Amino acid sequence: MAHVNRLGYLGVLRSLEQTDQLVVKVPRFNQKTEEQKQEELRAKAEQEARAKYLASPVGKAEAAYEAGQMFFQLTINISAIEGRSSDWNYSQSTRTRRFNAVDTLGQIEEMGWHLEHVGYVFVETGEIARSKALSSGSVTRTQGYVEGIYLFRRSG
Repeated sequence: MAHVNRLGYLGVLRSLEQTDQLVVKVPRFNQKTEEQKQEELRAKAEQEARAKYLASPVGKAEAAYEAGQMFFQLTINISAIEGRSSDWNYSQSTRTRRFNAVDTLGQIEEMGWHLEHVGYVFVETGEIARSKALSSGSVTRTQGYVEGIYLFRRSG
């Protein structure tokens, strides 16, 4: 006896004799399975990681190398200088923060670039001036950052 039963709105047919053995899971229209969701999350994470890498100095160097460029220029902040003006303390009111690059230049050279020239420049972003307390004159502190400019030439 083979009676036919319709399951769901998709018209999936099955025999009543096989009801106890056959289980058919049909996702709803536009509903993703858990595996599909995990795959999409994994693909999105890979895209974000690749975009972050390409925005990094090493990623930019790789993109320039693959594009066949003969030179690659990299600009990195080396340190930041912040002047603080005080009425009572004139000597120790400047703070310098140094930024460490974790062997970025070495990684770029491993790709096939050769460090050709290095230059440093101080970029002033402002200054703080204040009159001295209990005496004449003023105290001025500069703010800004030191930038390293690295020029690489394609090796070979």
